[in-house]
Amino acid sequence: MRSNSRTVVGIDEAGYGPMLGPLVLGISVFRVSGDGGALSADLPVAVDDSKKLYSRATGLGRLEESVGAFREVAADADVPDDPGERPPWGLPADAVTPASRLAGELRDVLAESGVEVLRLATKTVPVRAFNAGVERTDSKAAVLFDAAMDLLAPWFDAEGPVSVVIDRHGGRKFYSGPLAGRFPERFHWVETEEKERSSYVFPAEDLRLSFEVAADARHRPVALASMAAKYVRERWMEAFNRWFAARDADLPPTAGYVTDARRWLADSAGLRARLGVSDDALVRVR
Repeated sequence: MRSNSRTVVGIDEAGYGPMLGPLVLGISVFRVSGDGGALSADLPVAVDDSKKLYSRATGLGRLEESVGAFREVAADADVPDDPGERPPWGLPADAVTPASRLAGELRDVLAESGVEVLRLATKTVPVRAFNAGVERTDSKAAVLFDAAMDLLAPWFDAEGPVSVVIDRHGGRKFYSGPLAGRFPERFHWVETEEKERSSYVFPAEDLRLSFEVAADARHRPVALASMAAKYVRERWMEAFNRWFAARDADLPPTAGYVTDARRWLADSAGLRARLGVSDDALVRVR
């Protein structure tokens, strides 16, 4: 490891609120020198809040270009991930993120800036697993927290200081209890728990963890994690809509959010009954 370098981790989610389709989390991990200012370098691909780069009208092109470029550059990449459970309408196991034509240019810019991309990955929680988690914990917030901690856990053992930023989980402000419950063997203290930011220090691991409001708009690693999560979530919904449209060409697609999901469930009731599709692998309990 280079001297005076640190590991910077960003984690975000896509699909926490919908009624249909998976919850997907993303993680991006960088090694940077000094104060991390190199993460502000001008890049040949967009890195921003995924909501600014994607709409149903414009499609996945900008997300795909950026995520594909970083996937090629990363030392370790898993986008899209394999969640194990795949309903018939899920993203196929052989789905890939296309390589971007800008990957080479991105690699050169990052190298000149002294930035290494260590990991870019997603973690998909399909509906059945999401529902099982809610039933086990009586909390969908706990399902999100547990999935985020699954992504974070390996980076406690990174060499040198580690800075982690996670987009705040809904309105939750206090994370010390859940952190102690998830990592009872790792001592931490509360640095701050304020309106916009909750921060915790794990001194033995030299790791600082912050949950921040709108972190994807302020931190590039979180923005990239957001983009990867959103890209994979939308790929799953494309597969979902294709599968059902192949069986009823007149069925309009859905993005899975509550109001439109209720419309889609009403429109597809007869089709689902004929196909024998049960709600337990299709509809979230919360």
